[in-house]
Amino acid sequence: TSVARGRGWCVCGERGRVVSHRSATIARAVVLPPESREEAVRQARTALNVGLGRRSDAKGSSEKSVLKRISRGTKRLIVDFPLQKESPDTVAELASELLDGVTSEKTVLCFGTRGASDSAKALNLANCYHVEESIPKKLKASSLVLVGVDESQAGLLLGSSRWSSVIAINPKGFTEGKLGGTFDTAYQFLPLLVQGFLGFNAEGALLKCLSDSPEGSNWDIFVKDGATFRRVASQATKPDQDELELALYNNVAENNPLIKGFKAVKGMFSKD
Repeated sequence: TSVARGRGWCVCGERGRVVSHRSATIARAVVLPPESREEAVRQARTALNVGLGRRSDAKGSSEKSVLKRISRGTKRLIVDFPLQKESPDTVAELASELLDGVTSEKTVLCFGTRGASDSAKALNLANCYHVEESIPKKLKASSLVLVGVDESQAGLLLGSSRWSSVIAINPKGFTEGKLGGTFDTAYQFLPLLVQGFLGFNAEGALLKCLSDSPEGSNWDIFVKDGATFRRVASQATKPDQDELELALYNNVAENNPLIKGFKAVKGMFSKD
């Protein structure tokens, strides 16, 4: 079996729907995969605020856990959010949606392409630059957002000590052994399709959504049962391909012996 890692999921008909949990939590404070783009945006915003040391809206938030996050010092967070296509307009719009209520006038946004930077300015986002532009010293900014920036581009900016926090949205080619290893993932969602013979298909998902719960930093693996997702595995580190296969295969194969493999759902978010 194999897992092909994609960057999105489709919401289409009953197959793309999950049970609605507007608070995104259940009794055990497990964050469920989102049922829409709007819900995913809300989840990502909450995860960013938690990662930045701000209290989340979830019940049972621990003051101690918030203080612990604040005490970490410089924060570097990643959001990996699926897009239907990565045009300059969609990239800029995503940044606008995700950062609403998260950033301030002291935030600089650096985009991986000039087109995305221009589109962001057209949306009236402040302090927008192409990653290769010089940021004026007179701009008293203390936080940085990198949007669609690759590892080499990010390295040009991250040498400065002026940034108290850095958010990378849909970074390109960040590796754990290098620059990517200095970041924590705040939010990532990867839908999976379990394929079998005779037309059998089952949905699965990998989700990390930072929260203030005791398990709020874990990577969760889900299998869909009917209209709801059921968590089948949870771990502190991001599962590799073999771990994903094992968790999904063991749980789905119990109910259907005709499983032959896994792949990421190829469809991506659509605003329609």
